[in-house]
Amino acid sequence: MSRFQSPRVGALPVIAAIVLICGAAIIPFLHGVMPETADGTIHLYRLPILDHAMQDGSLWPRFPVATVYGYGSPLFNFYSPLSLYPMHALHLAGLSYTQAWLFGMAFYIVVAGLGMYLLMTAWAGSFAGVVAAAAYVYAPYFVYDALWRGTTSETAALAILPWVLWAIKLLADAPSRQSFVAVVLSTALFMPMHNITTVLGGALIGGYGLFVVAASRSRRLALIRVFGALMLGLLLAAFYWYPAIRETPNIKIDAITSALPDIDVTRNLRSAWESFAVPVPADPSRQQALAAVALGWPQLLMAALGIFGLRRMGARIAWLAILSAAAIAGTVFMTTPASEALWRVLPLIGYTQYPTRLLGLASLLLGVMAGISAAAITSHAVRWNGKVVAVVIPVAAMVLWALPMTTRTPLPEHQPKSVVDALDFEVNSGFVGSSSFGEYVPVWTAEFPDQGALRDRYAADTFISRLTDGDTYHVEAAEWRNTWGRVTVEAERPTTLTFDWLYLPYWQATVNGESADVRPSPEVGLVQVDIEAGRSTVEIGLMPSRTQVIATIASAAAILATVGVLGLWPILRGRRAVVYVTRFEAARDVQRAVAAAVIAGILGIGIKLAYDLLPNPLRSSRYDGRVLADAHLGRPVEFADGLRLLDAQLADTSVPAGASTSLTLAWTAADAVTPKLIPVVRVMDSAGRDIARSSDDRPGGLETQHWRPEQYVIQQVALMVPGGTPPGRYTVGVEVYDPASGRALDVLDVAGAPAGVTMTVGEVEVTRGESAPVPESAGVYDLDTVSVAILNDMPETATSGDTIVIDAVWTVNVLPAPPAIRVEWRAESGDSFGDSTLTLDHPFPVTQWRIGDRWRLTHSIVVPPHAVGRVSVMLVGERSSVEIGTLQVSAPTRVHSMPPDAISDGVEWANGIALEGYQVSGGAVTFYWSNSGILRSGLRRFAQVIGESGVPRVIVDGSPARAVTSWLPGEIVPDTVELEVQAGEELRVGWVDPITGNRVELAAGGDFAAVTRH
Repeated sequence: MSRFQSPRVGALPVIAAIVLICGAAIIPFLHGVMPETADGTIHLYRLPILDHAMQDGSLWPRFPVATVYGYGSPLFNFYSPLSLYPMHALHLAGLSYTQAWLFGMAFYIVVAGLGMYLLMTAWAGSFAGVVAAAAYVYAPYFVYDALWRGTTSETAALAILPWVLWAIKLLADAPSRQSFVAVVLSTALFMPMHNITTVLGGALIGGYGLFVVAASRSRRLALIRVFGALMLGLLLAAFYWYPAIRETPNIKIDAITSALPDIDVTRNLRSAWESFAVPVPADPSRQQALAAVALGWPQLLMAALGIFGLRRMGARIAWLAILSAAAIAGTVFMTTPASEALWRVLPLIGYTQYPTRLLGLASLLLGVMAGISAAAITSHAVRWNGKVVAVVIPVAAMVLWALPMTTRTPLPEHQPKSVVDALDFEVNSGFVGSSSFGEYVPVWTAEFPDQGALRDRYAADTFISRLTDGDTYHVEAAEWRNTWGRVTVEAERPTTLTFDWLYLPYWQATVNGESADVRPSPEVGLVQVDIEAGRSTVEIGLMPSRTQVIATIASAAAILATVGVLGLWPILRGRRAVVYVTRFEAARDVQRAVAAAVIAGILGIGIKLAYDLLPNPLRSSRYDGRVLADAHLGRPVEFADGLRLLDAQLADTSVPAGASTSLTLAWTAADAVTPKLIPVVRVMDSAGRDIARSSDDRPGGLETQHWRPEQYVIQQVALMVPGGTPPGRYTVGVEVYDPASGRALDVLDVAGAPAGVTMTVGEVEVTRGESAPVPESAGVYDLDTVSVAILNDMPETATSGDTIVIDAVWTVNVLPAPPAIRVEWRAESGDSFGDSTLTLDHPFPVTQWRIGDRWRLTHSIVVPPHAVGRVSVMLVGERSSVEIGTLQVSAPTRVHSMPPDAISDGVEWANGIALEGYQVSGGAVTFYWSNSGILRSGLRRFAQVIGESGVPRVIVDGSPARAVTSWLPGEIVPDTVELEVQAGEELRVGWVDPITGNRVELAAGGDFAAVTRH
C-alpha cells in the first residue's frame, strides 16, 4: 500500500472554507451585543475580573480579588480561566470586554469546526472532514452550549477535544516529534478547560486511544507513544487539576450541591426520547425560551446512511463507526433514569449537574459517523459535482435544523468597562463569587460581607486598601497588591486587625518580622491578625499551598520529561502506518472538498440571513406587547408593581389524591420591574385554605427584576395534591408576593382598582386516590366514631383574634361519620369563651365516607376576641371531647375614643364595621374603626388616592393594624396607612374579602367610602 499523494492545498484556503462552514453559527456573535444566555454574562464579567487579577503580574491568579463583592475568592483555583485568555488578549489588543467575548466565542466555534475537519480528514478524507465539521458545529447541543448557555469554558473544551483525537491519530499513524508534542499540548490545553467536560471527555480520549493503538501496526510502541504523551499532557496540567481536587473542602461546592436538588444530576435524568427531540420554533418575544437539547436528525440520518457502506470502508473505519454508534447509545442511556446507580458510584461525575452534557460527546461521535458516511457517498460519485452535492445537501440540512437555536435576544445593557462593573453585576444578579450558586466561596464565610463597602475603593485604585483606620489604631503607611500588603499601624492597645480579604488557610503574616497567626473572623470569615500596642509593621500575603507547589513542580517535570522524550525519539518512532484508508485514497480530493465547503458555507450563511430577515415558520413571535396569542385566560391580569399575567393553563383538571398536575403560567413585566417578586400558586378549598401551594423566586428560570416588558416568560408549576385530599372541586389561584414588604400584591381590575390578592385561574377536580399518611409523631385522638391526627403543633402563645390553622387527618372508625365537630375555647376556670365549628362534610360529604378512610382536612379557627389567659382548645363531639392543646392568650391594647383633632365620619358597612373618623398627617392617613359585633373571618383593607383624572394615583392594600377578628364592640381601632393625599384629591377606603375577592358593601349602598381632604 502506497501513501496517497494529494494535490497540495494551503492552510489558508482550508481555514477560510471552515470559517464559511461555521458562518451561520457565528453570525449571532457578530452583532456587537451580548445575546441572552443562561451563563454567558457570568463569563463576560469574569473578563474584567481576570484582567484586574493579572495587573500585579500573576499569570494564573488563583484568588481573583474582585469577586464576592471585592473581598476575593479562590474562583480560578477551581474554575479554570484558561478559556478566557484568548478573549483577554483581544481586549488587550483594543476590543471592549463585550466585543472580546463575542469574537472569542466565534473563534471557539471555528476551532471546533477546524478540529473536526482535521480529525475526519485524517481518517476518511477531506469530504468526510467537511461534513464532520458541519455536523459538529451545528449539533443542537453545541449550538445550545455556545448560544443558549453561553458557557465559554465548556464550548472551548468541546472545541479542543477533536484536536486531541486528531493528534492521537497522527501520533499513532505517522509518529514524529511534532505529533508527540501535539498530543501533549492539546491534552494539556483540554484538561484545565472545563472540569466536567474534562472528566467526561477524558473517558472518551482513553477509549479512543486504545482503539487507535489496537489499529496500529506497532501496537506496543504505539501504546507507549500515545499514552505516554497523554500522561505527560495530564501531568503538564497538574498545576491546575491537582489543587482543584485536593482543595475542594475549602469551598462550599459540596454543601451547595447537596442542598440544591435542582443541580443533583440524578434529578435531571430524562427519557431517552428527549435526546432525539425536534427543535422548538424560535419565539423572539419569549425570555428564557426552551431549546431541544438533543441530537440532530440530519446528523443521525447521515450517520445511518453510512452504515450501509461499512463493508466497503475497511476494517478500521468500520470499527470506528461501530464503536462510535455504541458510545452514542451509551451516552443516551446515561441521560435516562435507568443510569441513576452509575451516576452515584462513578467517581467525580456526580458534579456533572446535567446529564445532557454527555450529548456534547455524542455530538462529536455523531460527527465522526456523519463524516464516514460522507466518505462512503462521495466514493460512489464519479463526477465532481456529485461529490459537491453530497456535501452541500447534508450541510444545508444541518444548518436548517439548528436555525431556531440561533435566535437570541440582544442584551445591550451588558457592556462592562472596568472591574467596578463586574462588582455591580455581582450585586444585581446575585451571582456571588462570579458563580451561579456561590459554590467557590470559602467555607469560613457563613455570612457574606457588605455588598458595597469596597466599590468606591475599586473605582479609585487598581490595588485597593485592605485595612482602614479603626477605633483603637491608625494606619500610618501602607503598600498594597491584589493578595499582598505591608502596613505600618499605630495601636493604642493590643488589637485585632481585620483585612478586607476572605480567609483561606494559605494566608501568611509577619508582625515586625515575626511570624504571626492568621485566622478568619467570625461569621464573615475575613482575614484577621493580632498586634500589640504601639507601632507595628505587618506584612501579609496569600502564599501557594503545599498542594499547589507540588502540582507546579509536577507540571515543570512534565515539560522536562517531554523534552527528554523528544531526545529519545528515534527509539520510540517505530514504523509509519498507512495514514488513510486505501479504499478512499482515490476519492480524497482536497481541492474539490474545499470548493464544496465554500459552496455549502455560503449557502448556509444565506439560509441564516433569510431566516433572520424573512417571515418563516421556524421563527414567529407569540407576544405582541399587549396580548399573548392562543391564550386561555380571558384577558391579561394586572398585579400591582407592574406584573402582568398573560395566560394560565392547567395540564390536568382531574387529579387523584396523591398525584400531581402542572400549571403553565405566562408572565410579563408591564414596566421595568425593580423589586424581586415571587409568584405563588395555591390550590384552595372553598374556605380559601391551601391544600397545595407552590412558590418560585426564579419563575421561568429568571428573577422578576430581570424581566423585560417587551417579552414574556413561561413558568411551569408542579402542583402535588396530597394523599387523603377529599374528592371535590378546588380553586387554583395565583398571587404575587413581595418579600421586601412581606405582603401579597393587589390584583387590579379593569379600572385599576384592587380586587383582592388572589387571581383565580381555574379549578381542579380531585378524585379518590391515596389515603393520607399519619406520621408516628402526630397526636391521635379518638372522638365518637372518628379519630383525628393533628399534624401540626399548636402555638404556645396567641393574641385574641388570631387565626390558628389545624392540619388534621380524620380516620373513619364507625359509620356514620359526624358532619361537623365543635371547637370550644375554655378558660382555666372551666368557663367557655365561645365555640366554632370544624366542618367535615365539605367538600366531600361524610355520607360517602367509608370505614378506614383517612381524609386530610385543613381547618382555620379564630381565637375569640375576648379570650385571655390560659386557654384550652377542645374538640367536642356528641358523646366525647378531647383537648388538643393549650395556649397563653394575651389581649391587644384597646382604646375607646378617637383623638380630639380627628375628623369624624360615621360611614357604616353592611357587616357592622364603621369608619368613626380619620386623620391626615404628612404622608400618612390614620383611620379609626369600630365594629358593632364580632367578625369570625379576616378582611383586607384597601385605600386609594384618586387623582384629577379620576384614575387611582396611589393604591394601598393590606391587612389593618389589627386583624378584624380581634375587634370587640365598643372599642376604636386606629389603622395607619402610608400614603400622601394632596389638596383636592379624593381618598377612597373599603374592605375586601380575601377569599372571594369581593368588596364588602356599605350599609347605604356602594363598596367604598369617599373621603375628601379638608
